[in-house]
Amino acid sequence: MKNILISLFLLFSVTSYSQDIDVTFPSENLVLDGTLTLPSGSGPYSVIILVHGSGPNDRDQTLELAGGNAACLFPNLLGDTIRNFKDISDSLVENGFAVFRYDKRTFTHGAQLNPKTASPFDFVTDVHSAINYLKTRTDIDTGCISLLGHSQGASLVPLVANQRNDINALICLGTPATRIDTLMAQQFRDLYIICLNDSVTGNAYYNQTLSDFNQIRNGSWNANTPYLGAYPLFWNDWMDIAEASISDFNSLTVPFSIVHGEDDFNVPLTDYHKLQTEITNSSAEFTLLPGINHYFTTSTYPHVDTEVISNITSFLKKLPCLIHSISEPETPPINMVYGNEKIWIESSLKVDFIKVFDITGKLTLFNFNRNNINAQGLVNGIYLVQVGMGSTTETSTIYIH
Repeated sequence: MKNILISLFLLFSVTSYSQDIDVTFPSENLVLDGTLTLPSGSGPYSVIILVHGSGPNDRDQTLELAGGNAACLFPNLLGDTIRNFKDISDSLVENGFAVFRYDKRTFTHGAQLNPKTASPFDFVTDVHSAINYLKTRTDIDTGCISLLGHSQGASLVPLVANQRNDINALICLGTPATRIDTLMAQQFRDLYIICLNDSVTGNAYYNQTLSDFNQIRNGSWNANTPYLGAYPLFWNDWMDIAEASISDFNSLTVPFSIVHGEDDFNVPLTDYHKLQTEITNSSAEFTLLPGINHYFTTSTYPHVDTEVISNITSFLKKLPCLIHSISEPETPPINMVYGNEKIWIESSLKVDFIKVFDITGKLTLFNFNRNNINAQGLVNGIYLVQVGMGSTTETSTIYIH
């Protein structure tokens, strides 16, 4: 039987005393659902609003990695679930910011929306509505509202900021610089080449996609016939937004950060370099992160990478807004013991999860809603055990030998 030595003192503690507030807010004739997460303290808080990428996304931007494309492009993440907005929210709150994230109108009301009149400008309206809602709250610093957009959302947030005078800053992740017709044609082609080694079919799809979109653009496509799930109005408006994107960025009067992953398949590296070249606004910051994909995770771990979080928080902390330091009220003591080759957590709080990481930070074991975890499979070495209990997360070292 292995011996296990558990540290008597915390190596470090990541204790979050945050509050999730589920809310609803009006946008045109719809009611949207969202979550406002507040750090500790009494406020008012600087707030970041998260703006989704394309598709009917929920507030966490949940993505199940399944199917042949995922198996080809993300083989080490196949079967995992990415919730990158939840990851970003948790980390920003840990750093003293409030975060507002909401379910996209197509997620909540997709079946009731008229697909022939749907437009990406509807999502712009929803961002305005989210801002207007937050400005009614006394716990929000209305002079410190920032927007974080991912993918499609990264193209929408400069448009929103240029229409208002109450946005403090922008963070743009995985920002396209190419029109959606070309991006989709490239994706179809590259999937066949990368996954099937079939350049003939890939190039055929590329040319056909561009031809179809050309008909949509010149008005010869039947307005009553959908293409790839959307009607011509939607595609034309999306192309209009893309064509104005560089100009929108250059018109901004607030600081903004453009962050891109070097391993981004959806929005290729050439788009990042185009933005670098054509955005001449002195308020822009550019960061290219190696080993990061379009969802801002690595190829082996389904959570937003710490380098991404560090970049975002470093940018935000340079802004002239109050950031609440995290106060740590007294919490019930936690005791960690070992027995029967299991790590046991003794605390008066309910244990929500236990995670065990190796010394490199790789997650090796986890379970939920139990106060113990089987350590039998761990090889000798130093590990970090992270325990979540309500709003408290504590991490301790163990040494197995």
